[in-house]
Amino acid sequence: MIRKIMAGILVVFLLAGVAGCSWWNKIFERKAVVPDKTEVKEESVEVGQKGEMIEVVLYFADETGEYLVPEKRMIAKVPSIARETLNELFAGPQSSNLKPVVPPGTVLRDINVKPDGLCIVDLSREVIDNHPGGSAAEALTVYAIVDTLCQFPTIKKVEFRVEGEKVESLKGHMDLTVPVEKNEAMIKIQN
Repeated sequence: MIRKIMAGILVVFLLAGVAGCSWWNKIFERKAVVPDKTEVKEESVEVGQKGEMIEVVLYFADETGEYLVPEKRMIAKVPSIARETLNELFAGPQSSNLKPVVPPGTVLRDINVKPDGLCIVDLSREVIDNHPGGSAAEALTVYAIVDTLCQFPTIKKVEFRVEGEKVESLKGHMDLTVPVEKNEAMIKIQN
């Protein structure tokens, strides 16, 4: 009789333990987070509390289409701040006297910042297919991306890829076989 009672108590404890584990796991369940292959440490920007914003500088073409002009913008302070910043650049300027420099439909496919300061940017095919061409327009596109990214202290130069492949140029005017560094000579500060 005592054996039956002990066996019953043991069964109750086992069932409670299994149910308890299930209950415990549900409360503290951790979903498997598969890191996005682009989530390489982009910058040493500390992520703040939810809803916190950070000011970034984006570069767009001036009215003449000869120079880049900085436009400051507040964006969400997120771990992938370089990705977020480029997406803002691709969305175009907010100021009516500035012109977009990234061809319409261009999408940032991937971004990877290496410890040595090299940032690999992989763009969709539209960056070539929808580009108007010309040496000035090509330089504005390239340097708008490079100068926007190089505001972050961990990025020193940018390597361009299109659909995952290295490219020689966007439209035949700029050598993109080597990483591109910031070009402050293209920047015009407006008063």
